[in-house]
Amino acid sequence: MQDEPSLSEIERDVVTLASIANPLSMDVIRSVIELDDAETSDIVDRLAGMGAITLERRGVTAEDPGGPPARRSMLASRLLAELDRRQAPTELTAAAAWAAGDASRAYADYRSTISAGASEPELLDRAIEAGEDSAAPAGEIAGLRVRRAMSRGNRGESDAAMADLEASLNYLEGAELVDALAFAGVIQDHLQHPAGAERYVAMGMLVAAELGLMAKLGSLATLHGKFLSRVGFSREADDSFERGLELVASHGNEVQRFYSELNQAWTSFDRGWMAK
Repeated sequence: MQDEPSLSEIERDVVTLASIANPLSMDVIRSVIELDDAETSDIVDRLAGMGAITLERRGVTAEDPGGPPARRSMLASRLLAELDRRQAPTELTAAAAWAAGDASRAYADYRSTISAGASEPELLDRAIEAGEDSAAPAGEIAGLRVRRAMSRGNRGESDAAMADLEASLNYLEGAELVDALAFAGVIQDHLQHPAGAERYVAMGMLVAAELGLMAKLGSLATLHGKFLSRVGFSREADDSFERGLELVASHGNEVQRFYSELNQAWTSFDRGWMAK
């Protein structure tokens, strides 16, 4: 929202609070600015009528009204203290900490929110930025980048997803690295780079074999078979499917068996389509 000269200082503070962490309850606003219930209700109603804030079922939201950064930081610090007192959700405390200039606290709270299952793109963006600003361990940030790559890939943003993966791979290890390499192969396939897809999946297979992750190795072998077939290595693809399906049958779970069989079915479809 653009700077609005008709706002009083207290009204601007209310809008600023609602822009820092939202949705924000009127009770929290009242406590931070030290108003009584009637004053808070009157101000919020007036601001909503002006279009300066938006009233939602869970609270108030707003865009940054501008103003001195030092005052915004001060309000954010007071808001964070009040949210902590109320044991508010970490998504709100992270936003308040970020606005208050506490990147380490913001990063910790964003990670907690994401670990609990949140995956909104904006949340991942903020978590990665806070992690970089607070010099968080590179492996942790890489894990967040992989999460963001998956989110971007699901939205069809394959180039952006690939950029996140390429920035992450050197900092991952174990099963997390295997999964990231497999997903990089899938993204390369979406970008219509079959040779790149085959290469990433082959690297994932090497890591899985070194770690003794037999179920993942089998699943990746069937994905490798699909990509080998697409670059013209049909015999090698069939061998990869045979080995992969045996491993998945012995070590894999139901989901891995399903996707392994799906990889083989897609290959059969590809070959039938190309033969026409």
